Amino acid sequence: MRVELPTPEEVASLTSAQKSVLRAHLLALLAASLTEPVPPSDPALTPQEAKKVLGRGVDWLRRYGPEWHERLIQEFGIGFIMQPVENGNCLYSLAGLELLKRYWRGERASRPAVASTTA
Repeated sequence: MRVELPTPEEVASLTSAQKSVLRAHLLALLAASLTEPVPPSDPALTPQEAKKVLGRGVDWLRRYGPEWHERLIQEFGIGFIMQPVENGNCLYSLAGLELLKRYWRGERASRPAVASTTA
C-alpha cells in the first residue's frame, strides 16, 4: 500500500481549510498506526499466585513442578517454570500452567483435549 503525501511546497499552497482537513487525515493515520495490537503477555506468577491457578499447593509446585515442567517441554516444547529468582523461589508462567491443566485433561501436541462429558 502506498500513500501519497503532499510535499511541503504543496502544503504551503493550501488554504487554511484544506490544511485543517489534511491535519485531520494525518492525525487519523497516526492514531491508526498507534493502535496496532500488541502481542499477548505471559505474566510471571509467584508460587502463591500459581497455586491458585493450578489448584495445588506451593509444596506440590516445589516437589513435583520440575517433573511436570519437563513433561510439558517434551510434549509441547514449552514448560511453566520461568527463570528462578534470587531467593530460590521460581516464577511460573500463567500460559504454561494453563497448558499443564489442558495436558492433565488429555491434550497432547498431536491431538486436542476431549471435552469432558461429566458435569
